[in-house]
Amino acid sequence: MISGLSLLLRHAPSAVVPALLDRLDARQRYELLALYPPVPQTVNHVLSQGGSPRDRVALARNRYSDRALLLRLMECGEYEVDRSVYFHRRTTGAMRRAIAPAPHEPVLATLELVELLRGHQRVRHALRILDRPHVLDPHALLSEHRRRPLPPGAVEALVLSGECPRAAVLALLDTRGTRTYGRWWYRPAVRAVRTGAITPAELVRHMAPAHRTLLLPTVRVRGGLRLNDAEAAAVREETGRVLHPVLSDRIEDWTDFGRRAHTFDGTLPELAAATGHISTGGPEIEGLSSALLDALPVRREPCWDPLARADALKALARLDTDSRPQYHLRKQALADGLLTGDDIVLHGAPARAAIDEKSWLGHLEHFDRPQAVVAARTRTTELARAALGEDPEAWWAVARRLPKFEGTFPELLGRGFRGDSLSAW
Repeated sequence: MISGLSLLLRHAPSAVVPALLDRLDARQRYELLALYPPVPQTVNHVLSQGGSPRDRVALARNRYSDRALLLRLMECGEYEVDRSVYFHRRTTGAMRRAIAPAPHEPVLATLELVELLRGHQRVRHALRILDRPHVLDPHALLSEHRRRPLPPGAVEALVLSGECPRAAVLALLDTRGTRTYGRWWYRPAVRAVRTGAITPAELVRHMAPAHRTLLLPTVRVRGGLRLNDAEAAAVREETGRVLHPVLSDRIEDWTDFGRRAHTFDGTLPELAAATGHISTGGPEIEGLSSALLDALPVRREPCWDPLARADALKALARLDTDSRPQYHLRKQALADGLLTGDDIVLHGAPARAAIDEKSWLGHLEHFDRPQAVVAARTRTTELARAALGEDPEAWWAVARRLPKFEGTFPELLGRGFRGDSLSAW
């Protein structure tokens, strides 16, 4: 029942949330707040007069709580809340020092900090160094980075810390002059886009050497950090916006561009502008030739085969099938335009899986089809609020029935109104 309530709370009006939370006992309330992704309406209620210290501790221990919510919890000034925030995985070193300052630990200067970061390739080790008291001067940091680029783990840790301004993050992605940058070369760029530190457009225009920008959307690491489909598509789109006006459809220019991309040290716009005016030479980079094909100005038309759409809709009757091929088929149908987020909510079964994106996309925190997710959530909210209004009894009844209901979400909403009242459930 808690799983169903956690899904419905995302679409419930703010006026209904307090009444629904009051129906839970202490154990259920803690489970809802500590184990499931926080909902803005619930968070606002807990952080206002309606929440108890135990509720705030539960939010602080929730692995899905983001940094903005943790900062709001720190303002409560409660010991148990601060303790839970201190050990949260998204808490930065600056936040920990604000909770428990260490006045006797020496403060690292920027140059000392840089030398320590150079010795660590993994991000978790670099984050431990950034947890120590330090002074970070962006100008000195970038000067050292230009002299000898920091390893990928150190750059990723600096991005995660949030201490670098946007201009500094962009400059840290410029590693020209280095032929090799380690097996984790792509992680700082992915992390910068994922955290919102920079946009895909800024990434394409500032990352160097240029061949890494072209290779970035093609990285496939099973179970590791990489661009999801939406982020990769955004990078490819921005790459086209940079290259197509300059190179147009002239085959000789694209051929020259592809040949010179293997050795050029500058950014992608610099490479496009310099095509035909620079010298070449040096070994080829593995995978770059195939990555260049994605940058060519080829327009893909969506498939509108009615039989294929009928098959895609028929497959929505098994959304709770936990298999990688099913996830791939649904994602491909969404990409080809055979399905939309509305289709999944209206025709997907069971209802619990239809309104839960991780059930039909197979990913929880960073969805590969953002437009479909937004459309599905919007349609779910419209249907639920139109059918249930602001009646806590109706919302509670739907939440209780949702986990075991085998039909579609519209059928679930309509089932409750066939009798005289929802109490018949």
